[in-house]
Amino acid sequence: MPIVRIPDPNALPTIQNDYVRQNNKIATGFLQVNNPIWEDAANNIVQGAIFQVGGTVYYCTAATAIGGGASNYIKLTPSGDGSTLAPTYVANLTGVTWNSTYNGYYDVSGNAYIFANGRVAGVYEASSPTEDQIFDALSPSLDTIGKEIIVVGEVM
Repeated sequence: MPIVRIPDPNALPTIQNDYVRQNNKIATGFLQVNNPIWEDAANNIVQGAIFQVGGTVYYCTAATAIGGGASNYIKLTPSGDGSTLAPTYVANLTGVTWNSTYNGYYDVSGNAYIFANGRVAGVYEASSPTEDQIFDALSPSLDTIGKEIIVVGEVM
C-alpha cells in the first residue's frame, strides 16, 4: 500500500540514522506548505499527499485508490502495525468527534476522517460561528457552487 509511515527518530539522537529520520520529517513538513490536494478525479489519494493520524505521519508514495462509493468524507484507517493507511469513502460522520490532541476528526477506534476535496467548501469548528463566517465561506471567490458548508456548533 503506497500510503506509508515516515519513521520517527529516537527521542535523543544517538546514531546517524536518527538525524536522517529527523531530516525526513522536516522535509515532509515542507511538502505541506503548498497543501496539495488529497484526492483526484479518479477517486485516488494523490501521490505526495501527507497525513498525520494519531501522531504518526504518513506520506502517499503513489496514487492510492479510495475504497467505497464517492462521498464527502474519507476515513483513514491505520494498518494493525501502523505502517500504512487505507483510505475509504464513508457516507457520514456518525460517531466521529473532534480530537483536540491530534487536531482532527476521529472515531473511537483511532481512525481519522478528512473532507473530500472539491466537495466541502468549508468547515467551522467554532463554538459559535457567525453568519459573516458562513457568508465568507460562500463567497464566489472560493468556487463553492455545488459544495457543502459544514458548521459544527451553533450559528450566531
